[in-house]
Amino acid sequence: MRTLKMLALGLGMLALSGVALRADTLVLTASYNTISFNNVSEGGGSLVGATLNGVALAWVYCVQLNTNVNVPGTYNHSIVDNTGKIWNTDPNPSLAAAQQIAWLLSQYANGASLTQQEALQEGIWNVEVFGNLTMTGGVQTAYTNMLSALGTNTGNVANYDWMTPGTNGSNQYQGLVTVPDGGLTLMLLGGALVGLETLRRRFRV
Repeated sequence: MRTLKMLALGLGMLALSGVALRADTLVLTASYNTISFNNVSEGGGSLVGATLNGVALAWVYCVQLNTNVNVPGTYNHSIVDNTGKIWNTDPNPSLAAAQQIAWLLSQYANGASLTQQEALQEGIWNVEVFGNLTMTGGVQTAYTNMLSALGTNTGNVANYDWMTPGTNGSNQYQGLVTVPDGGLTLMLLGGALVGLETLRRRFRV
């Protein structure tokens, strides 16, 4: 019985491992979009060609606006978080804002056209209370439609990797968000469940 309790405790810790911080290597060999709004231009998502620990990332969007990250660049002390938090001194999105960003990503990030990518990046910045952004043409239309559809909807921040790029112990770079690492944590969790079921059967006899 004690063994079962110990394994159950370990399983619980594994299930919560999504909130644990990791020191990962983020490589931004990427190209990025030039986002034009309010008569200024900023680099933004989606970044193309990025990898996390050698795994290609389908898309990457900027979470913050007032902090920069250099592209290309290798960030071998990056923090990866699954709670919606960015680990630098720039103001973080609130949890409510991170949940709305998660919803936008779930609806618009996959297979997005260039116009949708730019509109999504601006939508993310809008949710973070950087103000209503004004752009032109199809991007403005897509942006307006995204925010209209968003309304009060929220998504699950744990479905995404919230990355704070870092080098040599410094993490004062722009926060980014991407999809997670192919479900490795879920695979480990599944293995632990199999082990728990095996022990359950053994101790039931």
